[in-house]
Amino acid sequence: MSVAFVLRMPLGQVRCDIPRNMGAILFKFSNAPHEAACRASFLAWPTAQTRLSAPIRDSGATIGQPRREGMMLRRSDESDATTMPTSACSTASNFSIAPTTAGDFPLTSVQSSKRSPTVLTAKSLQTASEPRELMLVEHTDVPQLLRRTHIRSGYRPLNQSVRYYLASAFKLHNEVVNFWTHLLPLAFIYARYIHPELFFEPQPRWQLLILYSGISILFVASSMTHLLHSRSQLDHVFWLLIDFSGILTFSLCVGIQRLSMRENSSAVFNYLYLSSLVFVSYLQYWSTSFLFVLKHSWKPRHLIRLITCLACGIWPYIPLASRYFYQSTETVDVGLTYHSNALFWLLLSGIFMGANIPECFAPGVFDYFCYGHQLFHLCVFMVTWNLCEAAHYDASLVDLSKSDGLYGVAMNTLLGNVLAVGATIWLLVECAKSKIDEKKHL
Repeated sequence: MSVAFVLRMPLGQVRCDIPRNMGAILFKFSNAPHEAACRASFLAWPTAQTRLSAPIRDSGATIGQPRREGMMLRRSDESDATTMPTSACSTASNFSIAPTTAGDFPLTSVQSSKRSPTVLTAKSLQTASEPRELMLVEHTDVPQLLRRTHIRSGYRPLNQSVRYYLASAFKLHNEVVNFWTHLLPLAFIYARYIHPELFFEPQPRWQLLILYSGISILFVASSMTHLLHSRSQLDHVFWLLIDFSGILTFSLCVGIQRLSMRENSSAVFNYLYLSSLVFVSYLQYWSTSFLFVLKHSWKPRHLIRLITCLACGIWPYIPLASRYFYQSTETVDVGLTYHSNALFWLLLSGIFMGANIPECFAPGVFDYFCYGHQLFHLCVFMVTWNLCEAAHYDASLVDLSKSDGLYGVAMNTLLGNVLAVGATIWLLVECAKSKIDEKKHL
């Protein structure tokens, strides 16, 4: 499938076939004294539902002006423009693009006019009209930083508008399932737990609302990351840091919620545990974030991330230790069963995430559905569902008024978390900008 453009010129007609996969643009002359083939690469080309007015610029002359040899087509909106040689072309007047349709693909007639020449650049084409169909590219067409291991196709092109990536939530590509497997669980958590807690409880319980807030931040940060990170390398860094920040906040909220529902908890234990929770959570967050930006190709960083993530996943279970060691053999602790199920799904999610299963066994087969990160998302949903059930059950058995003294400490911890996350993201984004600029000048 391709988009076709016909240029009607004084000495003949030019047909332009543009492949849907954003490959080269082919100009071929027919019924003209000189036949030539011209190729150029553009970031995007609008579909045939838009009216534009402009000829295409080359390095020194508009296409159609006589040039014996050495004529080059140039993408004039970038300094590292792609140039390719063309042969002599016949003189043409200025022209306007007016879409029509024919056959299986759009057909656009380019007719002569008397207006002064303007320049048709890749940027003007992009901003004039967003593609109506999502153009997908292969893994070789995106930077190494944006590639998924063993995922070969289904990538969205870079440097489109934000609206383009937001609209891709309703198009098929290799991130769309990741987006919905966090957004739909968020809708479920809201309908099942958050809405009843806010509107049907006589007094909303802050212990539960902290947990629900952490889960909501986790889902929103991750879903928006999967939707918008493909825009550029810098956008990828920014949104991955947002994702890491959502995981950090989620870990803190789970730990605080469990601490606040712990029976017979002393002030000393509360202080020591909360301090260690912040330390372990930020150790995981900072090691993951700084190594991702500054040492992305350093192989040991994956092992470090695995160890810190494991510690961060286990630490919120410390307030539950007494229930595991001293539970009654006569009665079943239903809440503890939910907590244990959450840990099981968390460990299982790490296997899918870390080992890239099943796509490692068949690269290119699971590009759109059922690759490891998508299965990881489903496991995370099971984690959050079990956490909510456990907290809901525990809240019905514990006198929550005894933990009201923790409210101020919890709020100050989460407020400090917002400030620390903001400073970290700003610092690392600036570092990423410097690294990207350095590579451009090499």
